[in-house]
Formats: sequence, C-alpha cells, structure tokens
Amino acid sequence: MPLTLDDYPDDFYPCHRRVLSARRIAPDQLKKSLSRLHDVASMHNATAAAQRLYHSIQCKEKIVIVGDYDADGATAMSVVVSVLRYLHANVDTVVPNRVRMGYGLSKAAADVAVQKRAELVVTVDNGITAADSVDGLKQQGIDVIITDHHLPLQTLPNSDFIVNPNQPDCQFPSKHLAGVGVAFYLMLALRQVYRQQNDTALDDYPIIDLLPLVAIGTIADVVPLDFNNRILIENGLKRIRAGLASPGIGALIDIAGLDYRTINATDIAFQIAPRLNAAGRIADMQLGVDCLLAGSERLAVDYALELDRLNRERKAIENEMKIEADYLLQKQTYPASVQTICLFQEDWNEGLIGILASRLKDKYQKTAFVFTRSGDVLKASARAAEGVSLIEVLNLLNRECPHLLGQYGGHAKAAGLTLLPEQLPNFSDHIETIIANHLKTVEIDQAVYTDGELLPYELSVENAEFIKLLEPWGASMPEPMFENSFYIDNIREVGHNHANMQLIEANSGQLYKGIAFNQYQNCGNLAQQHCRIAYQLSVNEWRGQRSLTLVVSHIEVITH
Repeated sequence: MPLTLDDYPDDFYPCHRRVLSARRIAPDQLKKSLSRLHDVASMHNATAAAQRLYHSIQCKEKIVIVGDYDADGATAMSVVVSVLRYLHANVDTVVPNRVRMGYGLSKAAADVAVQKRAELVVTVDNGITAADSVDGLKQQGIDVIITDHHLPLQTLPNSDFIVNPNQPDCQFPSKHLAGVGVAFYLMLALRQVYRQQNDTALDDYPIIDLLPLVAIGTIADVVPLDFNNRILIENGLKRIRAGLASPGIGALIDIAGLDYRTINATDIAFQIAPRLNAAGRIADMQLGVDCLLAGSERLAVDYALELDRLNRERKAIENEMKIEADYLLQKQTYPASVQTICLFQEDWNEGLIGILASRLKDKYQKTAFVFTRSGDVLKASARAAEGVSLIEVLNLLNRECPHLLGQYGGHAKAAGLTLLPEQLPNFSDHIETIIANHLKTVEIDQAVYTDGELLPYELSVENAEFIKLLEPWGASMPEPMFENSFYIDNIREVGHNHANMQLIEANSGQLYKGIAFNQYQNCGNLAQQHCRIAYQLSVNEWRGQRSLTLVVSHIEVITH
C-alpha cells in the first residue's frame, strides 16, 4: 500500500511527513540498523564464490584482484584486499590505467593478470561484459570470479562464478548496490564460509570497519539510494564521524578541510570522491587504492597530498577544456534549433571529456558528445539532455548505419563510443537527425518539483538540523527542496557570480538570509521583486552561533 501522511509519528512537522512519503521512506526505515541489511544468502553465487576464494586462500594460490579506475572500483578493491591481506592470502592487484589498458577486465588487464601468474582472478566493479577476456583467462587455466553491479549483456561471461544482483536468477532484493557494495557482500559470505569451516581466522576481523569504504564508493557512484544502500551509507558515515575510518580516508578528509565529526554524503560526493577520481582521470588509480590501503598516517598523508594536487590539476585542465569548448561553439554558431553538440579537440584529456560533456549539457541544455583522439580512433563521452536516452539513440544509429560506430555502450544519461576520424561529420549529422526526431515525440517536463511550502515555525535552524538527520540524500532520493513566496529586499554579488540575498517571507514578514550559487548574472536585477523561490535549508555556524540560510535554486518573479 502507498504511504500516507498519517503513517508518521504525531510529533513530526507536516513538512517531515511530505518529505518522507514522497520518497517512499516508511516510518520503520528511519532507523537504519545493520541488522536490517538484506541477507547475503539471497545473493546468487556469493556463497559459492566465497568457498572458491576460501580454497585459494588455504592453498596459497595466487589471487589477482582486477579493479576499475573510478572511486567505486578503488573502494571495492580496497575492501577485498583489506580482508585478504588480513588473512595473509597470496594476493596481488591490477588497477587498469584508463588510457593504456581501458576499462575493467580488458584484454590488457587480463594479460597483466597472466603475467602475475594468477591462479584465481577476482574482478571488482567490472567484468560482467568481459566475455572475451574471461575466455582467454580460462584457456590459460585460470579460474575467474566476477563481482559487478552493471547490467549484463544477453550472454554472460563463462566465468566460474558471477556475483551480481542484476544477473538473471539473482533474488537479492536490492538491484542498486554499487560495485563496492557487491564486494562487501562477498566478504560477508567469506566470513560465513570461515565460520562454517570452524576456521577462526576471521573471528577477530572488524568487518564493520569496511563500511566507510562502502559508503564512499556507493555515494561516489551515484547509485539509487534504496533502503539497503542508505543503511550502508549511514553506518559508514557513523564510523567516520566516530574517528574510526582508515588513515587514508582520514587524510583525505583533512586535506579537503572537512571535519570528520560532521561529515555527510554531500561532503563525500563533492570533496572526497573528486580527489579519488582525479587519480583515475589524469594519472593512475593505483594512487587512490594506495591511499585507501595506507597502513600509517604519514604514508596516508603523502598519498592524500598527491591526490589533492592531481585534483587541482584536474580542475585547471578541465577549465582550459571548457574555455576551448565555448570558443569552438561560438565559432561554429550552433542555431538554437539544434539538439546536439558534437565537439572534437585533438589533445583533450580522455579522462575529462565526460566531465566536459556534462558541463556543456547543463549549460546549453543539449545532448553533448565530446571527442578526443585515442590512437587511430576518436573516443567520445556523451551526456543526455532531458528526454533523451543515449543508449536507445545509439542503438538506433547502429541499426541504421551499422558501419559508422566502433565500440559503444552506456545507459540512458551517459555513454561512450569510438569511431574513425573520417566518420565524425557523418556521425554528427546522423545523431542530430535521430535525436531531433526523437524529441518531436517526447514531452519535456520542465517543472521544478518541491516538497511544498514551509510554515513559519518550520523555517528554523532546529528543523534544518532535523531534516539533516534524515540523510543520506542522493540519486533517486533528492535532498528536500521547499518553496515559498519572498520579497527580495537586497541582493549583491559575492565571490564569482554568487548572489547573497536578504529575503522577506511574504506571509510572516520574517527576514532570512539566502544564497544562490552561480546565479547572480541571472538574478542580480531582482531586488525589490516579489518572487516564488525554491530553496533548501542549510545551517551556518560562525563563532559558535548557528543561523539558518536558504540555499536558492530557482527564482520565478510573481507578475500579479
């Protein structure tokens, strides 16, 4: 049955009931206890894979973990390696370099595993589409366990075991685990196998200490935050706030200028994850893994400093690419009716074209394809505007022009592809036609959805702090946004293009502070205007004093 506003405790404010019911958070889900995690027994192949892993550990077989070059892959690898090192397993790793090796269990990564004399290969956050590489490893007599969360193709790899909640016949209730979540469940299954074998080697291992890694990887991968993921994140954040995170995580928090005692999901998403991902984008994710696995604070600080430097370098390169892209767009004079942006620059960083595509999509509200050269081919990253499913339009393009695309893949909102340089004009023309025709049949929803108005007593520091307790927010679980009518009493620019506002709530006459990030150019002339404003609640603390700030996201002038 659908939740109703009457399902929640009597002492909840009306806004609390609206927020929770709109996100289908039942009252019994407010307490995110670890005991409520879905049972590992329902994860298809988890126990069998753990038994195979147990055999390898006991026999001192060479186990090679193959990861990925993003934060989810780095945290997933760190989860598995942490446990295997504790067990004194014969373990080694392959962290793919984005440019030299490509994604996940590529042929290049499989070749490295062979060179390392692997007897068992375990993938984390990848492998579900690596059928050819798995076949190559099996021909070498190497067993393969795939742990992944991505959607499978029609034909599964011929590995020994696949642990993936999205594979056919898996009854695990949550289909939204990140790669690190799947890796964590494999370690839970391994602990059960040890207990079944009356082996006490894992009895004293605090598996709960892996939860900060799970929280970071899950937040960074922007997977939907169903109840199971909310439990994992909440308890991981609790460990961090209690000062129980690893030296590497602690160093990243310090270098970002955060307070571990108050860290939240937003801090992880915008401060910690980018520093980890910077290694995979412009250098090598091995650095990120080394930081997360660092055994001492001194070593962790060294790694964190280098990750911070890479993140600053990433921002500088990204800004240069953005300036170049804006120049190219001005030079090409795209008409407003065009639905796609296709840009190519010979030397754009392969690890950053996805970010640039996202920035262009947001700025111009068009589907963006950003190309760079990768050897003899062009490689692109794409981001979809509202109403466009990239995988659908690329599938259609591939059917209509079967020899145009090289490799491609992705999902509705993000995709990657390769093509020959001489095919770029053909691609640009065809993809524009397909997307333009598609959008003629789609009604774009441009509404701003909020959780309604706040009553005067709900516009308070106490209410903002209570809503904060309902975290984590993220994919499919948006942070609460409210709307009220305000008079903008005063507005001025602070920093670069940020608008600092004095807002008078229309019904109560109460004065509130407001901040609109990156919006001064659009709203700087709205002083003394009566407006409908969508905002989120935030609490500022200065010299021990707490005050409420309204973080403004949308403004609409009331004309009557």
